[in-house]
Amino acid sequence: MNTLRYISSLFLLILVSPMQANLIVNHFGKSAIGTISSLSGIDTVVIFDEIHNETQLTFTTNSSNDFSWSTFSETDGEVLIPSSVVSGVKSSSVKVNEGGYVMLMNGVKHYYYVVDYSKYQPLADTATVTLVDKGCSFNELNAVVSFPKIEVYSIKDNKKAELIPARTTYNWNATPSVNGFPVSSLSKTAIAPAPFEDVKYTFDLNRYFFNSGTTPFNTEGKSVNYKAIAVNFTSIVHKVNERSAENEKEKDKSGTASIEGSAPLDVSLSLEGVSKTVAYYDWTIWSNLEKSTGVITYRDKEARHTFFENVKNINTTNLVDYYVKITVSNNYCEKSDSVEVKLRTSELSAPNILVLGFNNRGTNDELQQFKVAYKSIQPGTFHCWITNRWGRKVYEFNDPSYGWDGKSGGKYVSPGVYYYVVKATGTDGRPYTLKGSLTILREKGL
Repeated sequence: MNTLRYISSLFLLILVSPMQANLIVNHFGKSAIGTISSLSGIDTVVIFDEIHNETQLTFTTNSSNDFSWSTFSETDGEVLIPSSVVSGVKSSSVKVNEGGYVMLMNGVKHYYYVVDYSKYQPLADTATVTLVDKGCSFNELNAVVSFPKIEVYSIKDNKKAELIPARTTYNWNATPSVNGFPVSSLSKTAIAPAPFEDVKYTFDLNRYFFNSGTTPFNTEGKSVNYKAIAVNFTSIVHKVNERSAENEKEKDKSGTASIEGSAPLDVSLSLEGVSKTVAYYDWTIWSNLEKSTGVITYRDKEARHTFFENVKNINTTNLVDYYVKITVSNNYCEKSDSVEVKLRTSELSAPNILVLGFNNRGTNDELQQFKVAYKSIQPGTFHCWITNRWGRKVYEFNDPSYGWDGKSGGKYVSPGVYYYVVKATGTDGRPYTLKGSLTILREKGL
């Protein structure tokens, strides 16, 4: 069986018989060699991308033989090429044009047919785009191409057969380059991801003759400009705007999949990778006790929201989760994504020792002030009283981020045992009343 190989320099070598006889194609450019099963009267079909003055066929053997070449056609029959008659040589060549050739070697005829592919280049008329899913997800790319018929004539069979490629591939590119390209298809129609910016689609096509492993004959296609309508963003970006209080626990425990922290949780929201096709922004916030349609909506590109309440579901012991959904859109397409918001459960705890003057060391140690450690406390519900052992109030404050440095009336109190009462309500509805003793020590030299 004859096979095809591509050569871009001087010749193509094909083994055609067990007696070491070779058909050499002398041609600068692409060529292909094969057979047509429906034409038994043609031994080999040779396709050239474009025949020029130096294009020729050469038949070689490893022994001396008598050769001659003839042309053949449906109208003229066989016509001898007188200059091709030679005797006692190992090879014989003939310059070719499109048409049939007969090589006579020692009285045995071999039939070849030469095709000049430049005469049958496909005619690329236009390229079109059909919207799939309104053009928001995919586009259908259509190549409008017509193919001139290539016919091969056999003088032995006295009939013609159409030369049909083994396969044709349509190759689409987009400028500027976008995800999913290049796209190749075995049909004139290809499905491609919808772009998020205006592009120019361009196709060309490759035709493979005789078998799919051959080098293709390429034809430039057409282009079509496409105005993008699909919208996109790559991710939701969130930032917890932390409060400065060192005694507030877990102010930001966010990860990649959720936003978490101590309430009130002040969160800034934005988007990365927003396509130029986006015209509208809708940030919707709701809890799992409410409908997903949401109760709060922001319409700007960026949003900022403070999550206050973390009330327990009355039917479960689970805390309520919040959800933030962003939908970007234009008049044609939209895209949505969401992120979960989890407010940490409330917590309140107080120390039992305070060392007066400890802050003079320039350290940030927790012993330098009496501060209540807290998490997710409702604003306006915190109150702390400190009394001496006789019940007289020496200090009070109503902001959990504040503390007491051990002074009363501008002076340090005497060392000893004092007592505190702390009342607050967590954002999860939990009431707190902390009572305890506080031992106050004094640094030497204070």
